Amino acid sequence: MTYNDLLAGFPGTDAKYNLLKEYAEGSNPASVWVEVRCGEYYNCFMWDRSFSYCLFGTKFKSDYLLKSEAMLKENNPAFYAFAESIRGVFGH
Repeated sequence: MTYNDLLAGFPGTDAKYNLLKEYAEGSNPASVWVEVRCGEYYNCFMWDRSFSYCLFGTKFKSDYLLKSEAMLKENNPAFYAFAESIRGVFGH
């Protein structure tokens, strides 16, 4: 699964997102491992600081990042809500 898949709304509204390890708020790890489950579908992917920073941390976002964020929010609200819920781990 790629970021573009998530942006397009894959794997759907029934998906569940979890961190594979507990992190303290503001611990700012280099990356976190996110588990995605949807029925029989299961995958893990690494979300690093730069991905989180592009989504939430930049003060002045390019048009591309603004469109990407709006598209993710619209196409995959479950993942966007999950991402928002853990952004404090990266200190944003």
